Amino acid sequence: MDYLKSGLDLLKQINSLGYDAYIVGGAVRDYLLKREVNDVDIATNLSLDEIKKHFEVLDTGLKYLSVTVIYNGYKFETTNFRRDLKYYNNRFPDVEIISDFKTDTLRRDFTVNAMAFDKDKNLIDYHGGMEDLNKHLLRAIGTPKVRFDEDALRILRCLHFSSKLDFDIEEETLKAMVACKSNLKSLSNERIYEYVEKIIRSNNKKGIEYINKYDLFEDIVEYKNVLEFAKPDYTNQDISLIYYLKYKKYFPITKSTEKRIINHLIELIDDNFSNYSIYKNQNIIEENKNVFKYFGYDFDGIVLKKNNLIIKSDNELALSKEEISMMFPPSDRSKVIKDVISKILDKKLENDKVKIRKYLEDNYEK
Repeated sequence: MDYLKSGLDLLKQINSLGYDAYIVGGAVRDYLLKREVNDVDIATNLSLDEIKKHFEVLDTGLKYLSVTVIYNGYKFETTNFRRDLKYYNNRFPDVEIISDFKTDTLRRDFTVNAMAFDKDKNLIDYHGGMEDLNKHLLRAIGTPKVRFDEDALRILRCLHFSSKLDFDIEEETLKAMVACKSNLKSLSNERIYEYVEKIIRSNNKKGIEYINKYDLFEDIVEYKNVLEFAKPDYTNQDISLIYYLKYKKYFPITKSTEKRIINHLIELIDDNFSNYSIYKNQNIIEENKNVFKYFGYDFDGIVLKKNNLIIKSDNELALSKEEISMMFPPSDRSKVIKDVISKILDKKLENDKVKIRKYLEDNYEK
């Protein structure tokens, strides 16, 4: 049984207990568009306590009257019919349970996301979603500016759906997005990037075109900058590293591991990809192909130099680091070892114990 059919069967189970339940949102939209359905949400007036009595449940969103029901091996985010009350920080609402599904649909973002199926897959459409679906149009439910003032994430969701579905944004909805674009500053960096990443990875560029044409990211300039260079096949690490090297500051969601890699890349670049810099940083070269290519560096040439290094690790030194260290005071050891390795890598010194020792005796005072 596939995802949608399992969802419809779950509705029947809830109905058999004497309660209403509907599949809502993206699953309905995608089914009607003949797209793959890979996420099914359910709205019901069966209380969460009763849901827990009758089904396997994960407590994933109790604050918003929601749980995840495990059924036929699938996960269904299942939410009580609710009304959103006062919103805080352009994002988070107080909520209350209601009994009427039509009222519940008023809190949803766009008409094409507010349609529902009952257990028999009959379409419930209170807001003209099917008409907008046929027009390939994204239209906010209710008064658009109110919706975007309530929840700034709806702006990003609209841009994401525009790219994902190749839909236009309805005129009044777009005007409200422009009027409310400064609200995007109130969102967390993680939440912003979640949707920016979806927009980047989409095969359609309509969302990016709206962002650029109406300067929708005017107040979140870091993400505006990312859209100028990011490609669908770039990893999140690629984006963080390119951002730093391009703008000389960290992208807001840069991880500590990526900061360490940035230091390695700077060493390689500043030393013009010398044999020694490649030797010291060889473990991060292959994974940063997109970074090197973005800045026009010869990635294949860098890899070739790495593969042709005379030695690949300090353990391959004919005269060990420990033996070299014993010949010099602590203050000189690192400099001398680096010099020896560099000379060997540049083929100016043979990796031979006797010849290394003689080089040190001839060129350094002990």
